[in-house]
Amino acid sequence: MTNCANIGKGSRRTLDHINAGAHLNKRSQKSGTTLDHKDDLYVDDAAFIFLTKSDLIKGTQFVKECFALFGLEVHLGSRANNAKSKTEAVYFPSHSNLKNEIPEELVNGDFDILDGRFVSFVPKFKYLGTYLSQSLTEEADIDARILAATKTFNALGRSIFRNRKIPIELRSQLYLAITVNILLWGCDSWALKTTQLSRLSTFHNKCVRQLCGYTMYNVKDYRIRTETCLEKTNLKPIETIITVRQLRFLSRIAQMDESRLTRQVMNSQGIISAGSRAGRNKTTKMALRDALKRAGLLNGKIDIKTSEWIDCLNDEETPSRIENNLGLKPGTFKKRKKGNPFI
Repeated sequence: MTNCANIGKGSRRTLDHINAGAHLNKRSQKSGTTLDHKDDLYVDDAAFIFLTKSDLIKGTQFVKECFALFGLEVHLGSRANNAKSKTEAVYFPSHSNLKNEIPEELVNGDFDILDGRFVSFVPKFKYLGTYLSQSLTEEADIDARILAATKTFNALGRSIFRNRKIPIELRSQLYLAITVNILLWGCDSWALKTTQLSRLSTFHNKCVRQLCGYTMYNVKDYRIRTETCLEKTNLKPIETIITVRQLRFLSRIAQMDESRLTRQVMNSQGIISAGSRAGRNKTTKMALRDALKRAGLLNGKIDIKTSEWIDCLNDEETPSRIENNLGLKPGTFKKRKKGNPFI
């Protein structure tokens, strides 16, 4: 179980009231149905949101007692046995406190529960392969993705990726199936900044050059361009691969029933006070909007309404348009062929 705490003083943004009916890239002024969502339950994991530290302590004790009624145990730390806590708490500062230094006790400290048990604060935690950090950006996740992909690529470099005895077409497909999947795990909902996308692109281009057998000396002496390497390996730029994955994610949401939570959240907007600086940070909705525009869909639309992108992605002609605009092989987006590791 994971406890998520937002205990910043003067926090003006809460996550338990979401106004349904928003546009994909603009806050709607229309009133909609309130969507209350205060906790997440997934199989044997749970996440709860608290707005104060006192609520966090009381809520953790309450959850512990409730679990005990069903014969379940919350994995708390024990000072007597010097055991670490599997349950973790994360402090997410309010928008007004983003620039202020976070107290150390809310980063690496802990708080006590009854019977000598405790819960540890952490700056980030891993859930289903994705890192959530106090900054609520993709930085920590991208750092972990690049590190894991680098280790995998280097481990298989001599035997597979740089092995000239294996056809480059097969090596490219293995690179997509292994390294790229590790690199872009969870990218469907990433809200990437330009610097973050540049880091991913740099790693991807470096791997592509090694697939081709080019060193940096070859690149400088013969002025080999990245486009040449991509064409030789029949691969796409990392931005295109991310765009395709995000569009597939949106396509699945467009086919969901309106009662599904994922569909409701995508059609909703958080209640943000006037003067909030949240608009300066890129959001998931903004990233998905940009993916639609990169694919040549809904161009010229300043405000993309929910009904517009859902109808667009459900259109039978949309897969062909995406393939043409992104330079994909026919049938790549419409239907994933069995055994084809591309994206």
